[in-house]
Amino acid sequence: MQRSPILLLAVKKNVDENKKYGRFLLIGSSNVPLLPSVTESFAGRITNIRLRPLSMGEICGEAPNFIKRSFDGTFGMGAGKRVYNKDDYLCLALVGGYPEANALPEKQSSKWHQDYINVLKCA
Repeated sequence: MQRSPILLLAVKKNVDENKKYGRFLLIGSSNVPLLPSVTESFAGRITNIRLRPLSMGEICGEAPNFIKRSFDGTFGMGAGKRVYNKDDYLCLALVGGYPEANALPEKQSSKWHQDYINVLKCA
């Protein structure tokens, strides 16, 4: 949206003319009302949905079972799965749950996280 603020005006006009909710999904990391090029109020027209990082189950393609495995003490012991040790868990935690970072080699993943944090500091 930050690169095409004119699109926001078209969406606002359309939303004002047709009150049916949920017709648009605008994705990105921008806080729309704070963009310097936005002079209109979008109060009552925008709902933010916070997307969380992927869970380990999602990353591994497994059904969520953290709570059950916590109580059972069976982490990493699914069918055909390897048993994780403490170092494995530490590496998994440091890589995090963002798909982009998970797809990168370790050194690049670390840089991706640092860049992500720097962007948040500037926001």
